Amino acid sequence: MRAETAPRRRETLRKYEILRGHGAVERVLSQGRKFPGVYVTLFYLPGQTKQVAFIAARRYRKAVLRNRIKRLLREVYRKNKDLFAEGLWVLYGRFTEPIPSYQQVEEDVLRTAKLAKVELEKDD
Repeated sequence: MRAETAPRRRETLRKYEILRGHGAVERVLSQGRKFPGVYVTLFYLPGQTKQVAFIAARRYRKAVLRNRIKRLLREVYRKNKDLFAEGLWVLYGRFTEPIPSYQQVEEDVLRTAKLAKVELEKDD
C-alpha cells in the first residue's frame, strides 16, 4: 500500500515567467526599486504578472562564467519564487572570484528577497 502524500508544489520556471527583451529589462533597471545584497542585486518594478530576468555582470569575460551565474540565479528563483511579489524582477549577479556555492547564493537571494518583501509591504 502506498502512503498518501501531500500534493507537490510545482517548482518549474515556465517560458511566460521569463522577462524578455532588452527594453523591458532596461526599464526595470532604470525605473525599478533596487535591493542590494552581497552577491545579488534585485530590481523590482510593479506589474500585473510575475516575470523575471537573470543577468550576470559583464566583467566576467568568459561566457561559461556568466552562464554559470545565471544558472545559479535561475535555480534559486525556481525553488523560492513564492517569496517574490507580482511584478517585474531582475536578478543581477555580481559575484566575486571564485564563484560562490549554491548555498551562499541562495542565502543571499533569500535574505535580499525577504528585505524587499518587507520594504514593499511597508510602502503599500
